[in-house]
Amino acid sequence: MKSATHALMRWQSRRVFAKKFGMPLYAMAEYKLIKRVTMQLGGNAILLVSMDKGAPHDKIIKKLLKIKEKLNTDT
Repeated sequence: MKSATHALMRWQSRRVFAKKFGMPLYAMAEYKLIKRVTMQLGGNAILLVSMDKGAPHDKIIKKLLKIKEKLNTDT
């Protein structure tokens, strides 16, 4: 829970620069043991995805963005 709370706070701080850079699409952090991707789904809902250090994060992120786009167009 603490990790999710911190991720939400970091995501909100990224939005401060939205006027200058555009809205963030995702953020990725690489730790010693895992990689973690954060993206906003809508409103204040965020998605946290953890993966193995060796996972092909670029392919996973592309799939997540496609799913997010489909969710946003279906509503």
